[in-house]
Amino acid sequence: LLLAMAGGTLCAFVRSFIFNAAGERVVARLRIMLFRAIISQEIGLFDRRKTGELLSRLSSDTTSLQDVATSQVSMFFRGVIQLLFNAFIMFYTSWKLTLVVFGVVPLVVICIAMYGRRVRKVATQYSDALGLAADTAQESISNIRTVRSFAGEGKIIDEAQSAEGGQREKRAACLRRERRWPRGGRGGRQRW
Repeated sequence: LLLAMAGGTLCAFVRSFIFNAAGERVVARLRIMLFRAIISQEIGLFDRRKTGELLSRLSSDTTSLQDVATSQVSMFFRGVIQLLFNAFIMFYTSWKLTLVVFGVVPLVVICIAMYGRRVRKVATQYSDALGLAADTAQESISNIRTVRSFAGEGKIIDEAQSAEGGQREKRAACLRRERRWPRGGRGGRQRW
């Protein structure tokens, strides 16, 4: 039993090492490709998008993709293998109960897909809010000499706090709007 546990731990370490190394390489290539794409855009893009937002996209969005490229892929393959193994055990134990379970699974998958779309939308809005906050911080810090020469530290701090508070309220409102729980009861309409 100890030998099996040690082997499993070793295999998990090797899997994690391989996927993390591959993920680091993928993210490094993505960052370079994104930087190349940003630099080669027309000048009008830099008028519409602020520097902090572009920098945020370059750093945080590619880092978010690293998680997908590393642990999520290995977890997917592990989950598929476990699903096939468990399905075999279930059919072997009780094929009737297994058919009932597989009849319910498509409904669960549909609900998860609907929820995933909403989460993706909220994540996009959150990423936009992070870009705005990064832009505010970048502009303030890069122009600190101008801010200090006009004694505008207090104003900049107030603007940053109001922007952060506004972003927090915007995220909360977005979550409230996206979270539509079903209303049951008499005459209640069910909405997802």
